[in-house]
Parts: sequence; C-alpha cells; structure tokens
Amino acid sequence: MVKVFFNYFAEKLQQVQKDMWAALLKKGEIWQDYKQFCFSLRDYFQLSPYIHDPYDPEHDLLFHIRLILFDRNLLQLGCVEVMEETNKKYHWDKNIVKFKPTQLGLYVFHKALFENYL
Repeated sequence: MVKVFFNYFAEKLQQVQKDMWAALLKKGEIWQDYKQFCFSLRDYFQLSPYIHDPYDPEHDLLFHIRLILFDRNLLQLGCVEVMEETNKKYHWDKNIVKFKPTQLGLYVFHKALFENYL
C-alpha cells in the first residue's frame, strides 16, 4: 500500500515539475524555508490525498518531497544547496531546514522551462 501512494506522489510531482521550476527560478538564489515550501506544494498542487501516514502526515510530506524531489533530483544534479539539522523525533535522520537554488540549478530550471530541456 505504501509503495502505491509513493508512486502516485512521485507521478503528481512530475506532472507539476514545470510549475515548481518556474517558482524556484523566480525566487533566484534566496534561501527558502523548506517546510513552508513543502506546505505550499501540498496546498497549491493538492498533494494531501497522496499522504498516507495518519499519525504523522507532516513528516510523511516532508520526507517524500525530500526523497523524490531533493535527494533523487535536485541535490544529485547540484541544483540546490541545503542547510540541515538533526531530526528531533527520528535521531538517525536529518531535516532540510532551508534551501536555495545554485547557479547551476537556475540554469537548468531556465533550460527546462524555455528550451524544453527536461
């Protein structure tokens, strides 16, 4: 059951990726609050149906956006820089506190939006 929701969540993020790239490009190299960014994505793109943890939906949202969008894409490609802290509840894990696009990230977002690069 978890994998099914995870796949739908990833699909949904992929469907709205150009809107995310546009928002990140517009902000430029300004540090952004990660939690606020995730909540904005949840609300604007209606991601709540894809969050399946009834006990800690906030952690589920933050974790899945980190894994799908940041760890597997933006960080691997060097598109963002992050500031992290140790998770207070899950001590083995770290939380992204803030992030900002890098120069390379801004270049990639621009190419994706205006040159159909991605």
